[in-house]
Amino acid sequence: MNKRWNLEELREYVRNSKDSARMLNVIRSIDRSNAIFNYHVFTALNALDSIVGDSDSTDIEMMKYVFCIHEKQEEKTKADLVSEASIISSIYTIRAIYDMFSHLVNGLVLAGKFTERECNLKKVVKNLSHSTLQSKLDFLLDSSWFKYVDGFVNTTKHRNLVSHSFTVCFQENKVGAKIAGFTYENVAHQSYWARELLEGIVSVKNDLIACGNSLNDHCLRRVA
Repeated sequence: MNKRWNLEELREYVRNSKDSARMLNVIRSIDRSNAIFNYHVFTALNALDSIVGDSDSTDIEMMKYVFCIHEKQEEKTKADLVSEASIISSIYTIRAIYDMFSHLVNGLVLAGKFTERECNLKKVVKNLSHSTLQSKLDFLLDSSWFKYVDGFVNTTKHRNLVSHSFTVCFQENKVGAKIAGFTYENVAHQSYWARELLEGIVSVKNDLIACGNSLNDHCLRRVA
């Protein structure tokens, strides 16, 4: 699989297409949002590194956290807030990128079937004819991590924040940030340690490479 989506060749194709100005702006927005996503992920990882040190899994250090008497308690509380904000931002950004992608597919493959207001990823995928692009997007929508991202965004935007807390787990002998489970549209999503969650979010972003290259193949090379 290609390790990158060739946006430049798509730009060249779009320059000669209908509604080129808007489509070029969508491509620019996806490219920039990808950089923003990476920033949030790296910021979250750096914050998590500062929350937990190499010695923090010892029983003594863990008990200090339980009783809030660790010498770096305040520093770690601040880092925990940074990690929470960055994780939320990274999830929002990758979900937004896929919404932008739906506008590309709508404009380049479906000939603008949906207005800007009507367009969304699920509608677009339903209206694609059978193709590699449709299969990859269908697989994405059915993946557990995309459902997590979609549910997380809707829950935090419209209901409540999903709990993110500094956690001491003696069963796993582990200290760090943990994100609570939640339920969205009757689907229960489990709790995750922050690093595990970030790996899942990055996998959703990486799926965009395959979807993007399939869009290129469909438009430029007429690959079904």
